[in-house]
Amino acid sequence: MCDGEIRARRRFSKKMWMAYAEQSWTKATDLRTAIERLTQQFSAMVWDVDHEAVYGNGDFSEEQCKTLSEKYTLGLTICENFLSYKYCAECLITRLNGAGLNEFAKELSKWCGEPSTSASSSSSSDENATDDGDEESDNRRIGE
Repeated sequence: MCDGEIRARRRFSKKMWMAYAEQSWTKATDLRTAIERLTQQFSAMVWDVDHEAVYGNGDFSEEQCKTLSEKYTLGLTICENFLSYKYCAECLITRLNGAGLNEFAKELSKWCGEPSTSASSSSSSDENATDDGDEESDNRRIGE
């Protein structure tokens, strides 16, 4: 067996343990469960990177492992803060992007829905109330 083939097998076996672990993770059905699943994924990735740093196969340097571990630990902390109601969904996405975890933020933004859609639907309901000639709803709109 050549050195490249051994490395390829090691990478494959690393991916296999993650695939088996994913089966027991929370299934994403809404934003909260998607973040719970992401928390589990970050935990697994931190473990994987730390394992690579200790028993390295030469795929990453020790410095790269440390950087990735810090990045995923920060992502884990951000998700845990959301789950403990310290952040709103927008703040979560912003903080994940700021931490360089853009692909995870993009995935979560699919669960958030379109903010412009909800804003346009609420403004259209306000316009309908105003069209009815209701002074009370008209005053409420001015006060907003």
